[in-house]
Amino acid sequence: MFKSVTFIVSLFLVLGFGACQNEAAPQESAQEETAAAPAEEQHGHHEGHGAVPEPLTEEGLHYGLEKIDGAGAKTAAEVVAALQAEDLGMIAWGEGQESPGVENIKVEGEIVEMCKMSGCWFTLKTAEGQELIVSTAEHKALPKEFMGQTVVAEGLAFRVDVSAEELQAQAQADGQSEEEAAKITEGQSEFNLIAKGVMLKK
Repeated sequence: MFKSVTFIVSLFLVLGFGACQNEAAPQESAQEETAAAPAEEQHGHHEGHGAVPEPLTEEGLHYGLEKIDGAGAKTAAEVVAALQAEDLGMIAWGEGQESPGVENIKVEGEIVEMCKMSGCWFTLKTAEGQELIVSTAEHKALPKEFMGQTVVAEGLAFRVDVSAEELQAQAQADGQSEEEAAKITEGQSEFNLIAKGVMLKK
């Protein structure tokens, strides 16, 4: 079954997040070096990408362009509901990209999936199974140890409406047959947030 994260991560390549695709080879070649390195050094292997966190505060550990707090954070379900509203304004989230969205929204939840190569995106999920995909602005990577932890993220949230035809094309690109892809008859909406700051809660 086609996974929604596949389509939206491909969209994030427009923003320059394609670096996570290119890190597999250098990581493999440096595997012996990183295996012996302390965890703190491995977290900082994205030199210049801000992987090193800000100091610990009373609320938690901070990553990203801005230090944030947990005040007023919504659940993933609340953010998804806000993005489903019909009266949302259009906002720019990438070069030549506009979608219905909300600026400066804050969400709290448990990470259920994340980028295995560089930690440049992660997923929060609602009780109904809807996904909110959070990417880190300017490739401010997160340690993979964040998996399963509770975080707060703040930034630009938007919805991407994907047609059935686009989903069929992506399904075939992922290896499904034309007959299998033809079973996709309805479009779907992707819910995303580009985070200017992420806080790992204590």
